Amino acid sequence: MLLPCIETLRELALHYNCSIVLCSATQPAIQQRKDFPVGLHSIREIADDPRLLSQSLKRVTTHNLGLQSDVDLINRLKQHDKVLCVVNTRRHARILYQQLSDDDCVFHLSAALCPLDRSKILGQIHRTLQHEQCCRVVSTQLVEAGVDLDFPVVYRAIAGIDSIAQAAGRCNREGLLKRGEVFIFRSEHKLLPGYFRHTAQTAESIIHRFGNDILSLEAVEEYFRDYYWSQGDRLDKHNILRLLGEGTSKLNFPFREIAHKFRLIEDDSLPVIIERDERASKLIEEIRNVNFLRGYSRKLQKYTVQICQHDWEKLFEAGCIEKVRDIFPILVCSHLYDENVGLDINRLDNPDPSSLIG
Repeated sequence: MLLPCIETLRELALHYNCSIVLCSATQPAIQQRKDFPVGLHSIREIADDPRLLSQSLKRVTTHNLGLQSDVDLINRLKQHDKVLCVVNTRRHARILYQQLSDDDCVFHLSAALCPLDRSKILGQIHRTLQHEQCCRVVSTQLVEAGVDLDFPVVYRAIAGIDSIAQAAGRCNREGLLKRGEVFIFRSEHKLLPGYFRHTAQTAESIIHRFGNDILSLEAVEEYFRDYYWSQGDRLDKHNILRLLGEGTSKLNFPFREIAHKFRLIEDDSLPVIIERDERASKLIEEIRNVNFLRGYSRKLQKYTVQICQHDWEKLFEAGCIEKVRDIFPILVCSHLYDENVGLDINRLDNPDPSSLIG
C-alpha cells in the first residue's frame, strides 16, 4: 500500500495546501531519489541535528546471536532475573512460556489472551518490576505498541528493523542504566512466507552490514531502501494507482473497488467471546433474552479473542462455539482457554496441556 499512500500525501500537499508531518522513531526512506523516483520531494527534518539527537538518546546496545534453538533460548532467559523476550507468533510465545512456567516469575502476553486477562497480567508485571522482583516475560509483538514496560535486557526474534527498534524501546526505557542489552536471534521456528519473512530477510542483511549498530539512522534508512527495492511492484499490490489513472479522463473513479482493496492490514480473523467471569456470564445471559442488542459488542470486547478464520471454523465444527442470537460467538469448551496462555486450539486434539511443551 506504500505507493497509494505516498500519492495521497503528495496530492494533499500539492493541491489542498496541507503540510504533512511524518513522525516515526524509524523513518521510512520515502524521499525522492534516483533509486526511488516516486518518493516525496522537499522533505526537511524538524529536528536540528538528527544524528546528534540519535546518539544522545541511545539507550541500548544490540547483539546478534544468530540461530538459537528453544533450548538455547530458554537457558539464556533463565540467566536473567529481569528479561523480556519478544517472538513472532502466538504459538512460539506459548511454547516458550510453557517451558519456563515452572518458575513463578514468568509471564506470558499474546493476543490469544482476552483484553481482560492481558490487562491483569500487565498489572502483575508492573508490580513485579516496581518491587525489583524476578520477572521474565515472553510476548508476541503486541508488547511493542503502547505498552510502557522497562527491562534491562530484551531478546527479539529476527524481524524488520522497525520491529526490532520497537522492542528495543522496552529496554532501558527510563534511561536508568548506561546501556540496556538487546539480543537479536533467529528462531528454529520458520516464518511463514509473506511480510514477516521479507522484513526479517532484509533485516538480516542489514545486521551483516552494520553489525551491532543496526538502530543507527544510516542502518534504518538502508533497511527501508533495501526492503522497498526488493518489493518492486508489490508496493502497489492491488494496482490502486492504475485504477485511479484509468478513471481520470472521465472523472469516473472506482471508489468502491478501491475502498474494498485498500486494507493496510489484511485481517481474516474472527471473534470468540470467552466467559471469563461473572460479569461476562451476566452479559451472555442478557443477550440471550433482551430485545435490543445494541451496545453489547462493546461491553463484551474485553472478553473477546480474535483468531484466524480457519481455526474459528474448526472450533465451530467441533461444537466449541455457540452463536448466540446468530451474532455472538461464545466459547463453550472452557478447557480450551487458560488465563495465562489464552485460547489454545491445539487442546482440541490433545486436551493435556503438558503435552504441548516442546
